[in-house]
Amino acid sequence: MVNLITKMKLDAPLLSRVLLVWLVVEFCVAFILPMLLPSRWYFELYLSDEAVVNTEKFLQGEGFLKPDAVVGWINQQQLSENNWRTDQFGARTTAAYEVDRNGLPRVLFAGSSMVNGGHLATNEETISGFLTTPQLEVFNFGTMLYEMDQVLLYYRDQLQQFQPDLLVVGINPDPISGLKNLYIPLRRPKEIYMPYLKPRFKAKVNGPQLLSVDPQWLSPLPNDQLLALLHQHDDYYGGFQRFQRHHFTPLSRSVDYLQRQYARLAKLWQENDSKEERLLEQLMEMLVKEASSKGTRVVFLAMPDASQYKGGWKQRLHDGYAERVERLNAKFSVIDVRQLFRDSGLHQRALFQADRVHYQAAANQLIADALRQSEMTCRILHSCHISVARDKN
Repeated sequence: MVNLITKMKLDAPLLSRVLLVWLVVEFCVAFILPMLLPSRWYFELYLSDEAVVNTEKFLQGEGFLKPDAVVGWINQQQLSENNWRTDQFGARTTAAYEVDRNGLPRVLFAGSSMVNGGHLATNEETISGFLTTPQLEVFNFGTMLYEMDQVLLYYRDQLQQFQPDLLVVGINPDPISGLKNLYIPLRRPKEIYMPYLKPRFKAKVNGPQLLSVDPQWLSPLPNDQLLALLHQHDDYYGGFQRFQRHHFTPLSRSVDYLQRQYARLAKLWQENDSKEERLLEQLMEMLVKEASSKGTRVVFLAMPDASQYKGGWKQRLHDGYAERVERLNAKFSVIDVRQLFRDSGLHQRALFQADRVHYQAAANQLIADALRQSEMTCRILHSCHISVARDKN
């Protein structure tokens, strides 16, 4: 190597000087400038203009969601945009309900957009829509990008007032990553429609500790208070630090790309993060306990995306979905939606929308039917006779 460098200096002195200058510039940009320049300058480059504009609109109460000091964001009430309709509570319903019970069994859905059905499905085509009957009240409080920590906080703050007999909670395809995150764009750098701030629980020896956030900390963007909070408490802040070091020069950018690809491959052989998996279980335990104290039973839906459903080579190396479902089934009432889909015989295109995450109407109907026939829930829903009739047929 030394001989090669010496030969280059002798044979191509100009080229060697250019390479030397290039390496010096790469080093300075990657390691010196981030120590000298304010992080908020980099943050202005990290965030797209669309993300900044959508943040301001969100804080002004425009769009499908609005700020909430407890859970970060909630559905807008009385909103009607194409297929998306919410009632006076922000729920996707197909009938008019009140907070007070009227003697009918009542079901509440909570979770992410996989539960609420997404904006392409009508209210009638959601899981809750297919479950609704004249003898059953069903509210769908699924909210975009919600994680289990937000579901727990949402139930504590608002949902328990409806006194449901059954609470149906969706478990996301990757229910762990969001539990380590405060600011959505750090976890999802391309997210421009929901660049929001969420609370999180941090795993501690004496149990999960809540870190609350205020959506107003997003204004103005960027600000030093927000960056200090994220640096200390968001596990994805390292991605922004890599952006500061590696985004601006070609060699550094290439090295960072190769490192990220290696990390993605390494995850295929890694076991699930036991610490964060335990945190997920603790949050689920807290939710079940608090709901039980109000006379509410809880059933969880383990919801796969299309890649998990297909069961390709990644799952053969390590099927984290199956491992999680098996473990959770020992403690909670869990419906394995992936197995339900596989048993149906339906093609993947009939189950998943084009984004390969949200479900088609046929898939939502399968889940609603499974809820009706579930041994744990059919008595609550007064639907056991439906299951018996179908078995006879």
